[in-house]
Amino acid sequence: MKEKITIIVVTHNHRYILVKRLLEYYNNFPVKIIIEDASINKHQFPPKENLDYFHFPNKDMFSRIQHATKFSKTKYVTINQDDDFLLYSSLMKGKKFLDLNGNYSFVSGKNYYFEDFLDFIHLTEVYKDEALGSIDDSNNLNRLLKFCNKSQLLVASLFNKKHLLKNFDRFNKFQKKIIKKRKNIYCEFAFSLFMLSNYKYKYLNTAWQLRDRNVYPFGSKSNNKNLRHPIIQSNLYESNSEFRKLHKSIKEIYKIKNNLVLDNLLKKFIKRFYDRFIEINKINNSNNYKIKLFFFAPTLFNILKIINKTFRIVFLERLFSSKSKKNIINKIDKNEYTKFLYVLKKYKLAINKLALNKLTIGKK
Repeated sequence: MKEKITIIVVTHNHRYILVKRLLEYYNNFPVKIIIEDASINKHQFPPKENLDYFHFPNKDMFSRIQHATKFSKTKYVTINQDDDFLLYSSLMKGKKFLDLNGNYSFVSGKNYYFEDFLDFIHLTEVYKDEALGSIDDSNNLNRLLKFCNKSQLLVASLFNKKHLLKNFDRFNKFQKKIIKKRKNIYCEFAFSLFMLSNYKYKYLNTAWQLRDRNVYPFGSKSNNKNLRHPIIQSNLYESNSEFRKLHKSIKEIYKIKNNLVLDNLLKKFIKRFYDRFIEINKINNSNNYKIKLFFFAPTLFNILKIINKTFRIVFLERLFSSKSKKNIINKIDKNEYTKFLYVLKKYKLAINKLALNKLTIGKK
């Protein structure tokens, strides 16, 4: 079986079962899989000819992605979070497009959240009005302006490997200006942005990725600091040093002296992150109450959780989105969707336990 693309799976603590689920989904697809694991302890996966595993407990996500990209042997690579599913048929459409259009360097499509509740799979589009569309203007400044005007990030695209490695050269120069072992809130934005500085992006009007709506634990406090960093309010202002470094890097790459439109768009970008920060704070405050309820009244906690999900999904979202779900499913290859449903059902119990553990990990 000759692999046509390489799928880079990034994972970390306590999420072994998510990777197992993902590997079973990709089983029998002609793809090369490279697992980049930042867990404290090394995991063991059944040996396979098309599977490589690397354990780097102290490397951040993008360093691991760069390592896997260099190690890969295929012309195209894609990046896969351990709790999401990329659709193989769509990846092949992306590969075909890139093969026929050498002036484009990366491609993706529509993203959907999925949520499994009472054997009902609920699907909702992630970006909707915030989807970027193709960014293929011959002028790189125009590509930048279009990208900054929306909130979609492009990390889960299918990339031309050579172009992706060149992008890492620019991206690493930016990362070196950031405090070591600290996840900068602009990293995914900067990664996508620098890719667009030299290369064109194609948006395909097809289902591309199914993203798990559940939130799973990232790991213990001891290892968490190397993998992610909480968004703090001071990071979100243009006076912050990180924002100034990003702004300077953008101007250098795009050879911009002063551009009021760019400055205003970057401020809008900051505002979107600030709004997300507010939402994260609300979720964290909510989780504090959930944690207390989980420990002191677990039965009541589970009853309230079921009532909440039943009302939201069964009575509200199912009522208003049945046509939308049918339209989404019609865009997905039937065999792939059947396989997707199979692995969800097979790993449902273990995955539910993992989702519940997010309330306790890091609290001990």
